[in-house]
Amino acid sequence: MLTLLSGWTALMMFWRLTNVTLAHNQAGTHNATDLEVGGHFGTVLITMSNVRTGEEKTGFVKSYIHDAGTLRALCYFTGHGVVKYPTGARARNVRARESSKISCGYILQNKTKFALKHMACDDPQYSFNNSRLSKCLFNPVEPEDTISIGDALWLKCN
Repeated sequence: MLTLLSGWTALMMFWRLTNVTLAHNQAGTHNATDLEVGGHFGTVLITMSNVRTGEEKTGFVKSYIHDAGTLRALCYFTGHGVVKYPTGARARNVRARESSKISCGYILQNKTKFALKHMACDDPQYSFNNSRLSKCLFNPVEPEDTISIGDALWLKCN
């Protein structure tokens, strides 16, 4: 039996998740060099690449991730090992003056957009051998999707 995929679905089959990082900057700064990455907290940035064209996209993950296993996996993928109680929140709910997220000024100045509207990963606490970024399920943002920058996922891994 032959199953035909829609054009969008067929195109998305060629995208793979390649990197995840936590990033933040000092409130009021806008330059790309002002962004700090690799810490224990920040706005989640995901990079995906097209295996056919080599194109790469980096952007936000929508914050509707209430699955503790996926949050633990994101901490694991960012090099923090298995974190028992990660904290996830919408970026809008994290106070800007703490400088623990990517500022609105940076987002607007650098035209940062969303990459994923949904993501689910195996919990490294229970499936250590299967918890890989390449095995996560995801739904990329489609051109007609409108998501507020305040809905970006913020994560704390400690």
